[in-house]
Amino acid sequence: MKITKKIISPFLGLVLLFLFILPMKAEAKAFGSDCETTTTGGGESCYVTKTVCKRYFLWIRYDTELTDMQIDCSHLQ
Repeated sequence: MKITKKIISPFLGLVLLFLFILPMKAEAKAFGSDCETTTTGGGESCYVTKTVCKRYFLWIRYDTELTDMQIDCSHLQ
C-alpha cells in the first residue's frame, strides 16, 4: 500500500500541475510549425509579401519567426 501511494501521488500531482499550466484556449496545433503568407500594399505603393511561421510545442506557441519577406515594386514603372 505504501509503494502505491508513493507512485500514484506524484503522478496525480503532475497531472494537476499540467492542467493548470496549459492555457484554457490552446491552439489546435500540438507540435511543429504553422506558416502563413500575407500580401499588403498595391495601388500606388509596393507589394510586400511576408511569411510568418509560428512554432508549437504541446499546444503552446513558443516562437514566431519571419521566414521570408519580398518587396515588389514592378507595377509602379
